[in-house]
Amino acid sequence: MGQGIAGWVAEHGEPLILQGDLKEDPRFAEAVRRSEISSAISVPLFFRGTVIGVLNLAKGPGASPFTESDVEFTSVLAGQAAAAIENARMFERIQKAYQQLAELDYLKSEFISIAAHELRTPLAIILAYSTLMKEEATEAIQEHLDIVVDAAMQLKSVIENMVDLSHLESGELELQPQPVRFSEIVELVLEGIRPLAEEKEHTISTEIPPDLPTIVADKQKLCVILSNLLSNAIKFTETGGQISIRAEVDGDALLVAVTDNGIGIPEKEQERIFDRFYQVESSLRREHKGIGLGLSIAKGMVELHGGTIWVESQPGSGSTFYFRIPLRSPR
Repeated sequence: MGQGIAGWVAEHGEPLILQGDLKEDPRFAEAVRRSEISSAISVPLFFRGTVIGVLNLAKGPGASPFTESDVEFTSVLAGQAAAAIENARMFERIQKAYQQLAELDYLKSEFISIAAHELRTPLAIILAYSTLMKEEATEAIQEHLDIVVDAAMQLKSVIENMVDLSHLESGELELQPQPVRFSEIVELVLEGIRPLAEEKEHTISTEIPPDLPTIVADKQKLCVILSNLLSNAIKFTETGGQISIRAEVDGDALLVAVTDNGIGIPEKEQERIFDRFYQVESSLRREHKGIGLGLSIAKGMVELHGGTIWVESQPGSGSTFYFRIPLRSPR
């Protein structure tokens, strides 16, 4: 800074035009002598009020000198150059940030996969021995063991979600399509989820047309999708709530709606609720259980079928989650 023509311009932040006998200017005599120039323009490169460089133009002996209009034109070029240089730097920083995020995301996925794998075996042992002990225990002890089993089943559900997420992210999850009636999916899911609904005294109704055509889809994954949506509805609906499952043909697809009269979702949150680990409530004051994977997994499995999923909701007026999948899986 401050040395030579470019250093002077960078330090002072002013454009400079040099012509005539440049060697007589004590500020730049040495620089001119070394470069053998007869005329020069030097303009600062400004970006958001900061000098990030200098643009120099010079002519050799015998050439016509630069003019003031050349300085104005060069200043315009300098403004464009400054923006281009800073954008390139910003792009490089963004690329590095994305690379770091990708590395962190990979480590997170690896952790989820390893943690789920390592937790499965001890959890299976806990469930097996708890079940055996219940058969021989007194009534008082059985009540305590029921608490152990319930807690273990909750942990089992979390682990299964972690495994599903890991497989979705790695692309290892594949469809096993087969002809299936959606009414069978509803019956299977309700059988498993009914105890949760009864615990909160919810009423679950279904509207499945008897002539609904058979679809070709992955039966197990459809169960996961519907189970996650129903679990979400049960969780966020106050005691004694109403939940419904509706299905109909929509063109060449099956349209399913799961409706509740629960707490609802603010509009600004409705896109983010399908993100991994995202929950509307603050983690410090969260009242509802879960780690925020159910809707993300449902979305991934719907999209694996070539379908879409969305929500319509108003705070205090309940929510309706829709998903639409082709009647015949495209994969």
